[in-house]
Amino acid sequence: SKDPLEIHSTIRSMPSVISEPSPDQKHLKPMVIHNGWITIGGKLAIGQEVSVPWWNGGVRPDDLRSARLAVTRFVPGQTGKGFTDDLEEVADAMSAAGQTSLWQHPPLWYDRRRDDHSRTKRLDGDVVPPFYEMPWARSGLGIASDGLSKWDLTKSNRWYFDRLRYFAKLGEEKGILLFNGLYNQHSLLEAGAHYVDSPWRPENNIHPVDLPEPPVFASDKLIYYASLFYESSNPVLTKLQRGYARNVLDELSHSPNVVLFLSEEYTGPRSFVETWLDTIRDWIDETGHKPCIALYATKDVTDAILEDPDRSRIVSILYNRFHTEGWWYQPDGALYAPQGGKNLSPRQWIRLLKPKAPGFAEIVKGVREYRTKYPTKPFVYQGNNDFAWAVLLGGGSLAPLPKSIHEELLLAIPKMRPMPDQPGLIDDEGNQLIYSEQTPTGPHVQPIDMKTGKISDQRSNLYWVTNDAKR
Repeated sequence: SKDPLEIHSTIRSMPSVISEPSPDQKHLKPMVIHNGWITIGGKLAIGQEVSVPWWNGGVRPDDLRSARLAVTRFVPGQTGKGFTDDLEEVADAMSAAGQTSLWQHPPLWYDRRRDDHSRTKRLDGDVVPPFYEMPWARSGLGIASDGLSKWDLTKSNRWYFDRLRYFAKLGEEKGILLFNGLYNQHSLLEAGAHYVDSPWRPENNIHPVDLPEPPVFASDKLIYYASLFYESSNPVLTKLQRGYARNVLDELSHSPNVVLFLSEEYTGPRSFVETWLDTIRDWIDETGHKPCIALYATKDVTDAILEDPDRSRIVSILYNRFHTEGWWYQPDGALYAPQGGKNLSPRQWIRLLKPKAPGFAEIVKGVREYRTKYPTKPFVYQGNNDFAWAVLLGGGSLAPLPKSIHEELLLAIPKMRPMPDQPGLIDDEGNQLIYSEQTPTGPHVQPIDMKTGKISDQRSNLYWVTNDAKR
């Protein structure tokens, strides 16, 4: 029989199975939000974002050569690229490559048999590596669709969170951020195989989850379960979701380099975000600890949350991503902004509305609007590396700028704010970083090479205008 809904948060009583690094405290590089900018070690944080794989992989030589990093991937007895990642090697490689943030969330399924995207229940538990671990623990009871025991959604996967905590500690040494998502909405929409092995499917867990079983596949192949999963009037489901959110807070929120967000590809309703933020608020009230929370949703949901003072105060960072559930201005000035709660994935919205890609000016405008309206909250805009300078000049954090950028700029920018009338930044003393086709005037004008970020003696469209000629 299915168990009662007692929510367990067990991690505090568990010894870590991974010995954590113990670096000299003086050399740590914690994230600090300063003047609406994300800083690391007192400097503006810049660099590429790295996302973990969602589902595919293998352990043959060809698979290993093309393998991406995946900090919660597990291959028994094997460590290294494509196997169980050596986390110190991952952190070193990211640092060397100028990669500043790791984007982590649950995978679509556990083992590689489901990579064929079939929707049938497995006849046995003869799993195929590599395994993408889930944040929940197996119960040891019953048989799920993958042939292994069913999931206990009230208990954390100790190995999964030990790995993430260890990586977060390494991130404090290397200046790397861990963005951790609670869910991956892709398991609720599009191909039916995305949902078949989901731990939240009633067939796959030990709880009385009130969702349709067997799943209903549209056109015999597609799944549209996001609206059901986000339904706030489902008391059993909501209690499990709240308990899971609290477990994640207990597990990860005590590292300054961890940023928590709700879900990959989230296009769900405002109400589900509100429930999550209310859970965080209650946890803050009980523990006195303030986690770093990123709001990552459609524009209408983002705006509604930010207009709610009680919930807006919980949000530390605003996040937007080009070509997924994000929003942007198009070259003709029209705003592309999918609506939340319509049971459509980002890819389905793009097919429906067919937006045009933004250019430099449109990105500056979109980022600047939010930095101006919410000056204390960093705005992260990812997904369009060709316009990294546009993100920065609009006031955006974590722009994938050249690693070789002039270091004095990284110290100066956190004192600046977006300029209202042109692509640029300015501080209280009048120092500026501006994009202009005309050479600006000022006490000291230095062109910046946009390919390298270094001061140049060649003409450029980017200039650092300062009152200090010694720079």
